[in-house]
Amino acid sequence: MHDIMLYLSVHGSTAAWCQKLFQAPSYWGAGQELGGMEAALMVLVVCPKDPHIKAKILKRSGDLLSHEEPGELGSRVAAVKWLLLTMPSVPAHSDAAKLCQLTEEGRSDLLMRVASMLISLDGIDVLNSQHEIRRFLLETDIPLQRLLQKPAKVGRAVVSLLFCPDHAEQVKRRELGVALASSFEEILGYDILTWELKSGGEAHRLTPAAHAALLEYAPNLDVVEVLLRNPLLSAISKLLSLEGAQCAEGFLCEVLENLQNSDTLVLTILKLLSSKEEEIAKVMTPLSTKLRAVNSSLFSSSRNPFLPALYSALQSESLGNYLAMVAHGSQAGRPLQLSLDSCTMLQDLYIQYFRQATEMTTSGIDSTYAIHQAMLDHASCASLFTKLSEMKDPNPKDLALLWYCWRQSPDRQLPFWALPSSQLGPLFVFALNTGLPFVERCKPMRFGLSVLAKFLVAPETLPLGVYNTLAEKAPWVHTGSTSASIQVQTLLLGQEDQEEYPPYCIRWHARAVPPPLRHQLLRRCHRSVVPVLDTAAHDFYPRLNSGISEANLRFNLGLMLALRSNNPDLQVYFDHGADHQRQFVAGCILSWFKAAGISYHDLLECVRPEDQADFTSLWEEVHEAYRRTGPASLRRMYVRGPLPTDIDVRWIDEGARDVPILARTRDSAVLTAQWLNMLLLHFKLSSPEPFEAEDLVVETASGLQVGKRLDSALATISEAVGSALRRDLSAKESALVIALADGKFDTLQLVTRVSVLADFVLLLRTSTMAAETPMKIGHFFEQLIRAFAHQQGPEPPDAHIAALFDAFFLLHGLTSENEGLEVEALAKAYQAYNLPVSAQTMEEVRWLHENYYGRKEKTSGIKCRLPRFATVCDRIATIQRLELRKVTFQRHLEKTQFVGELFAKDFDVNPPYLLQSNMQLLCSLPLTVHREDLGEQDEAVHEVQEAISFFCEVGSDQAATSAARSYGGFNGGQWEWPDLGADWKEPCPVISAANVVEIVSESEAESILGAH
Repeated sequence: MHDIMLYLSVHGSTAAWCQKLFQAPSYWGAGQELGGMEAALMVLVVCPKDPHIKAKILKRSGDLLSHEEPGELGSRVAAVKWLLLTMPSVPAHSDAAKLCQLTEEGRSDLLMRVASMLISLDGIDVLNSQHEIRRFLLETDIPLQRLLQKPAKVGRAVVSLLFCPDHAEQVKRRELGVALASSFEEILGYDILTWELKSGGEAHRLTPAAHAALLEYAPNLDVVEVLLRNPLLSAISKLLSLEGAQCAEGFLCEVLENLQNSDTLVLTILKLLSSKEEEIAKVMTPLSTKLRAVNSSLFSSSRNPFLPALYSALQSESLGNYLAMVAHGSQAGRPLQLSLDSCTMLQDLYIQYFRQATEMTTSGIDSTYAIHQAMLDHASCASLFTKLSEMKDPNPKDLALLWYCWRQSPDRQLPFWALPSSQLGPLFVFALNTGLPFVERCKPMRFGLSVLAKFLVAPETLPLGVYNTLAEKAPWVHTGSTSASIQVQTLLLGQEDQEEYPPYCIRWHARAVPPPLRHQLLRRCHRSVVPVLDTAAHDFYPRLNSGISEANLRFNLGLMLALRSNNPDLQVYFDHGADHQRQFVAGCILSWFKAAGISYHDLLECVRPEDQADFTSLWEEVHEAYRRTGPASLRRMYVRGPLPTDIDVRWIDEGARDVPILARTRDSAVLTAQWLNMLLLHFKLSSPEPFEAEDLVVETASGLQVGKRLDSALATISEAVGSALRRDLSAKESALVIALADGKFDTLQLVTRVSVLADFVLLLRTSTMAAETPMKIGHFFEQLIRAFAHQQGPEPPDAHIAALFDAFFLLHGLTSENEGLEVEALAKAYQAYNLPVSAQTMEEVRWLHENYYGRKEKTSGIKCRLPRFATVCDRIATIQRLELRKVTFQRHLEKTQFVGELFAKDFDVNPPYLLQSNMQLLCSLPLTVHREDLGEQDEAVHEVQEAISFFCEVGSDQAATSAARSYGGFNGGQWEWPDLGADWKEPCPVISAANVVEIVSESEAESILGAH
């Protein structure tokens, strides 16, 4: 019954349909028969299964059709008969069954009469749901002109039928609906199958809803403009001459109001109609003139008052009145969003308006952001952000708008000039947190946040050099009036006051892991860490410079458990100095844990129960060794193998996907641009120009293409950094290399400065194919040193140039992990440009070659000690064969603190952002529960909670609202955005029952949760 209610889509309920069908006596003639027929149909609607009633009405409708000429009355009677014939079946031998039997000629006549009525309707599924009628229209050779009744127009139902996915391809290939499509194109004056303009046409014979449907089905905006210029404007012009200005204006308003799912189309139409093109003016000027003659105006009959306001704004090229109307918010209706991404003129008008209207106060930002929320969708924000951030001469008055656009997409890099001073800092924080807090916006894209966004809400994830660079630029973010930088200090490990070798030191800083992340980490490692006894995996070299993660904690703690004095592998690596060396390795590991704020009790709980006694014994032994003084003090002992000289305790998000730099992907382009710009900021470089993702990778119709600066990006940044280092090291009183007594130099500041480059080189190494890594690393250092050597201006002292080599040597080192690749590439570059290196540094290289990685034989020279040392041994041998110019340079880091003194103190290791921050941190939000963190009972409860949460989310009516350009309901002076589903043109995905594992009911879940 429901499928064949012909008027149901137009008139609502079945009773209302019947009343509409019979409300005009002129259709049925005068007298008693109308009342009888109407009464019979009303009874039929209420009691549709009564065969006797059905038989009577079938007979009466058949009699009327036999005497009625084709026309609206005949179509309506035919519709009644079609309704009766398609109702549920009746007994086979009844009178009703006999009446239901039609001849083929009678059936065709009936179908044609019903179809002639349905093609003028605007319901989307009127024809698609009536299979017999649809088949008739697709197979008949009768054109629409013959089917269409004289006063009627072709409705949206025909457009929906032509574009129905079930047979759209067949219609396009002229296999179905040939007469239907051809006659429709003749009426429209446009070929909708090829989207090409035709001559002639009677476009005014289409309903407004049909015109709107064509605009929605158009493949692109170019086709939309063609449809506007000819069929639609032709229809308006014809209606203006036939029925008058008010009818033409009402027709146009109906077209726009039928575009309820796309503000973009509405705006495109309004922009075209407001233009001063001669073709447009020929129609719109007479229409406006005639409307003014009757005290009316364009779009005055629209139900949405924002429509005429926006049209006037486009005509005057000023958005002031329209945006003021939006800000007032008292009009019934919904503002139409501005598609700024498709119109540069609107972008300029929007920016110009808010330069004048925005007050840099909390109330001013609050009010303007309410307008932005109503006017701008994601695409508009992205286009505005690009335009504002790429301006050659940035305007401070654009800051508030730029902040708004950036907070919508914190994965993009905010230009550093837009990061405010301390004076505007509170406004910046307020702007980011107006409405939805900024940290909530960042949560869904945690792993893809820009460097600046991470500095604001996830500073614990940034390398120290990057964090300190941004903290220097914006100290007010994570502190009040004091510095937000994390101070680096030098820890003395051993070799103090040795003539032959410099003191062995570690660059150390306090940077505790945020408590929620620390608790999560400790839960995962709870009583499960075991000694790392496989020396093939570690060489007793701890992982201290790759951040805090579960893997690194397990490795370093497991390595410490392997440092028992009775471990025979120690002697293999360190010979007679094994006992001192294991204390040095343990000291490095403990200093790493100390920096991260991980205590003895935390570590003890991570160790496997059967190894806890050994750990306690080791802990006490190491602390006792570092308390010794005098000749037995470790501070004077030689270091017998390579050890880390730098620590890194940033938090590593292990769920993050590794994105390579300098690759031909969109994600890589974004990350690469951020890092390159960070280097520009860190080294205070005014050139080259900041990098944009579009400089590296360009999105085109055919896919991603190489940007104009991708191939030269590495060379460009290398040369710029090399020039900056020469500039800083050439200064008369350089702060990077401080001369001390006896020819010694303190280079802590230089090492700190170039530590960011070490992080960048590490990214470069991990982003490159193994076979290409030496070439990429070599290219980076060669370009850097070439610019350093050839840059014009004062020349740095030889000691400063040697100090730069020594700084890179300290940061990269010669280890079995990096195989000496970076130091070899740097040494080759120094030789190529005849730059001096430190004799002391080269002596350390020699010692590692002859005493650790290799053994000096009397007859055969230096022989590699272990097969896994072969590559690093070969690279060290290559370095030693280079003809490097050596100068006297002695590294001596002043103001050092002995590691033992650090262990003896109890002090706060919290970084500034954990002590006081003006931004809420991501780590303060509830953490995602991981199954490995739960016990068996907790895991069962968690599964129940997940099931309830999932089905509450899927089944609830609180769907996520969308900022898409679409109409929504108006409520109390405010507009409500429609559900996201309203904009979908495809069916919503269905969850298959086969994919759903048994779900516990909510009541059972609550009982389980209550029990726990």
